Amino acid sequence: MQTRWTQTGAWGVHRSEAGKVRFWEVAERWLASRVVDPASLIRYESSLRLHVDPEFGRRQFRTIKPSQIAAWVADLDARLGPSTPRTAFLVLHGRLEVGRG
Repeated sequence: MQTRWTQTGAWGVHRSEAGKVRFWEVAERWLASRVVDPASLIRYESSLRLHVDPEFGRRQFRTIKPSQIAAWVADLDARLGPSTPRTAFLVLHGRLEVGRG
């Protein structure tokens, strides 16, 4: 898989591969690109492992629809309150940005 440095400063996937990439394949690049305090990094890793990857990890980027994301966030909010879905969405959004290159 080819990668390139994007305008935003995050490692992205080459545009010709972007739709084919599985969601989990960009996780480490996204986490490595974060400049945050250790507590935030732990929170992001936990959210990724517990909430984001179980729902989207094995899927290709092109198969993830906005309506599915909205339903997922609503479900997390109903079950876990507002903080968890907020962090999970931040992680999801960051990975989508990296994966789209």
